[in-house]
Amino acid sequence: MREFDYYFFDLFNTLIKLEPYEQECSREYNLLGISKEAWDKNSEYNYENRARGRITSPEEIITGLVRNCRPDAGQEIINTVFNVRKERFRRAMVQIDPDILKTIQELHKRNKKITLISNADAFDTLFWKDSPLFPFFDETVFSCDTGLMKPDAAIYDFAVRKTGADKQSSVFIGDGGFNELEGAKNAGITSVLTTQIIKNTWPEGIPAFALHADYVIENFTELLC
Repeated sequence: MREFDYYFFDLFNTLIKLEPYEQECSREYNLLGISKEAWDKNSEYNYENRARGRITSPEEIITGLVRNCRPDAGQEIINTVFNVRKERFRRAMVQIDPDILKTIQELHKRNKKITLISNADAFDTLFWKDSPLFPFFDETVFSCDTGLMKPDAAIYDFAVRKTGADKQSSVFIGDGGFNELEGAKNAGITSVLTTQIIKNTWPEGIPAFALHADYVIENFTELLC
């Protein structure tokens, strides 16, 4: 693939991974006594309000998630789930795949403008500034800060204006969730599907995501070719 001047990246399942977990006993669903499938479905509870920044308290977000599946949950279990989830997200933010970190560092050395565009709530963003990726990003666009969400063209246009980017020299890299690749193309930005993380966690989604990608890469280092 060709070289670009402006690189826009998704966060979850693109730059960082939340699966697999190191300790099965530390999963939220284990603490609540429900199945993984039930917790995964529950984690979408009230997501648009969370992701658009209408709920700004991380504690309120977790309380809502817990009580949506366990209405009788007391404060002790809510606090336990909060702390377990917080540690899981912190670990994900700081333990970056070496190929991904190396690629971002190299793009930075080449004086490329690097921007994050992520659908995320106030909890999701807690440890972004602790990530070894953070120093190499020129701008960060979180949906909870802007009220805008992928795949709406408005969030890409917001990021382009914030960075002063030229769309013809811009590329968006993501795992395809939230129809983000289609959204990027609709906004006039080249789209790249990265399967580096999802090939192990969500392989069944790849064919559909690839339909909206101008390029498909299996390893982040392919961005440097």
